[in-house]
Amino acid sequence: MTTIEEFSRSGRAGRRVLRVAAWMLSSVLAAMIGPFGTFTAMSFEERLFYWGGLIGVALLVAVYVRKGVLAYMGDSLNADISGAVAIAATLGPSICLFNALILGVEVLSLGMMLQHILVVLVVSLGMVLIRLYARIAFASAPPEVGVAPAVPDSGAASVDARAEDADDLGSESAQELPAFLTHVEEEIGRDLRWIAADDHYLRVHTEAGSARVLMRFRDALKELSHLPGLQVHRSHWVAIAAVVTVRPEGRRHVAVLRCGAQVPVSRSHLPDLRAAGLLSDDGA
Repeated sequence: MTTIEEFSRSGRAGRRVLRVAAWMLSSVLAAMIGPFGTFTAMSFEERLFYWGGLIGVALLVAVYVRKGVLAYMGDSLNADISGAVAIAATLGPSICLFNALILGVEVLSLGMMLQHILVVLVVSLGMVLIRLYARIAFASAPPEVGVAPAVPDSGAASVDARAEDADDLGSESAQELPAFLTHVEEEIGRDLRWIAADDHYLRVHTEAGSARVLMRFRDALKELSHLPGLQVHRSHWVAIAAVVTVRPEGRRHVAVLRCGAQVPVSRSHLPDLRAAGLLSDDGA
C-alpha cells in the first residue's frame, strides 16, 4: 500500500500529516528558490522564516476556503478544482500585497499580481492531483472493515429473519433484476449488503465480494428505492437484512453489519432505522 493511500485511509489525522508535510516541503523549497525578489533581499534563514510563516497562514486560509466550496458543491473533483481556483483568487492578491509591503515595492503591476495568482493556482492544483490519486487508490483497494463485537443470542432470531428476507430478494431478482443490479458485476452476486459513495464512484459490497461502480450516489438511491434497504448516511446505504444492530458510539451512531463492518449513521436517518425495527427507543 502506498504512503498516500495509507494517509487516505487514516482520515482526518492523515490529512493533517499531509498538510504539515506540504507546509514543511514548500517552505524549504521557497527558501531555497527565493521567489518574487526574496532571494537577493533576504538570507536563507530569513527566507525560511518568512516563507514558512506566510505559507503556514496561507494553508490555514486555504483549508477554510476549500471547506466553504465543498459545503456548497459537495465532495467531488469539480469542487476540488473550483476550490483551487477560489484559493488562488483569494490568496494570490493577498500574498502579492504582503510581499510588496515587505520588499518595499511602491508600484504594483498587473503582471506581478497575475504571477502570484498563477503560482498559488499551480500549487493548489497539485494538491488536487494528490487527493485524486488518494481517492483512486482507496477505491481500487479491498475494503477494510472493523471487527464488531459478538451478537447476543437473543438477537439471533431477528438477524436470521432478515437474512431470510435477503434470500427472498435473491430469488425474486432471478425473475426480474432490479435496475441498480444491472450495474453490478455478476461475479460478486446480487445479494446487496452495503453501498458506500466515493466521489463519482460507488463501492458496492455483496455477500460474495465487492466492486466499484461508476455512478453518483443520488442516482443510485433512486434505483435502490424498491429494494429492502435504507440510506443511513449522506454516503452510505445498507440492506436491512445486513444490519445486526445499530448502537450509539460516543456522539454518533454506527450500524454493525453481518460482515463485521461498522457504517456511520447520521442523526437525521435514525427515525427511518427506528421505523424499520433496527433501533430501539432507548438507542437514540
